Amino acid sequence: MAERYSLSVTQLMVLLKGAGYTTLSGFDTDNPALDDAGVLRALNALMKSGVITAGGDSFEMIPEIKNAVGRIGGSDGFITLRTSNDRLPDRCIYPGDALLVCTLRSSDRGHLSLCHESVSELYEELTDEGYLPARRDEGLFDEEALIDYERELYRSLPKSRALTSSSCILLSLDVMNGDADAPYLRIIDYYFYHYLVFFDGERIRRAPYSPEGFKEWFERMMTL
Repeated sequence: MAERYSLSVTQLMVLLKGAGYTTLSGFDTDNPALDDAGVLRALNALMKSGVITAGGDSFEMIPEIKNAVGRIGGSDGFITLRTSNDRLPDRCIYPGDALLVCTLRSSDRGHLSLCHESVSELYEELTDEGYLPARRDEGLFDEEALIDYERELYRSLPKSRALTSSSCILLSLDVMNGDADAPYLRIIDYYFYHYLVFFDGERIRRAPYSPEGFKEWFERMMTL
């Protein structure tokens, strides 16, 4: 497993600004205001943790963090992962040869972790940590009924809003690229029946929930 780096949102903003980027996109958190004292505290903490080294009037990031900052700051899109399990944190995923996975702490949304992972590593992590139901369902309800059900769900829960424990959307992965018809993958509870919905940007597919079915569409989602 690749190394995880823990940063405060303020520290990440300092790194982004130092690399010439102005905003922190992909996170459900406010961009912190940076004053001189806050910048100095962040730089001091980053140097103590070994994430950066000083070089005259500038600083140099270690390669893993430099790569992450470039991908976050220069990204044209990312994938949000939201869960209705309030014990688990939401994530933001930047696709590439290796996924950059950013995780906001559930207990402290002012801090996050960064890690480069493969698609298979992330899937195993989601399984092991309880993001995915262990059960599987057979058969599929009338598709027209599911379409009406989803229409009501999406009206009350836009994809920018966090899920809650009462949500019937158990897990949602959404491509965020400014396109109204961007791909998504969801696990939905329909009166205690779980099913999958996958939109690849062209066609919507539905299937009874199974770990294998989710994995197949999850892997496709990560390469769109």
